[in-house]
Amino acid sequence: MDEYYFDDKIYIDWSTWSPACDKRVALVSNQLRIEVGSNHVLFPFLRNLHFIAQDDASDSILVSNPTDPETAFFVHPTFSKRTESNSAFPSTHIIPADCIPKHLR
Repeated sequence: MDEYYFDDKIYIDWSTWSPACDKRVALVSNQLRIEVGSNHVLFPFLRNLHFIAQDDASDSILVSNPTDPETAFFVHPTFSKRTESNSAFPSTHIIPADCIPKHLR
């Protein structure tokens, strides 16, 4: 397993990641319910997100994709405390689940 994942849009250094903890899940879940607008890719899943891991060096998180177990969402919340009008925010990328290190799944 690589210690990082990258494609043409994102770079993830797994060395700063850990399994999601309840405190962070609660904080980010609440924030995503505020930030994610109706046109965002996460909108249909907001009530059913399963948090996989968190980046301890940033606000980024990984959540499972309920419609495709072969992928996960890499999400970087804005913590703007408002619904984002631009559907590109919070920044969200779909990554292959098999690229996530086993200790984080």
